[in-house]
Amino acid sequence: EIGGVRVLTARVAAEDRDALLQLGDRARDLLGSGVVALAAEWEGKATLLVTVTADLVDAKTLHAGDLVKAITAEVGGRGGGRPGTAQAGLPGSEAIDPALALAAEAVRDALA
Repeated sequence: EIGGVRVLTARVAAEDRDALLQLGDRARDLLGSGVVALAAEWEGKATLLVTVTADLVDAKTLHAGDLVKAITAEVGGRGGGRPGTAQAGLPGSEAIDPALALAAEAVRDALA
């Protein structure tokens, strides 16, 4: 928990982008209120997904697209998205763990 916001990060097994999005939606729904950052690799590509629950989006507290941009600025890759859901292509599987670690920092910085 960071500044009263629950943050869940995980490397997951997903066969494609749709599977990753489904996992993200499920995790966000189970979390109740907070931020979920998931990363997966398939077909040699690493992808980061960030979702923010509706209460935090509605309060304009956090924006998933801004969080993804902050993370990729540090680890490389490109991405963006909407306030509730954003994703990025990472430079490789070696960027997954650093990206997930940076998710908590990005939330902390956004709340500051």
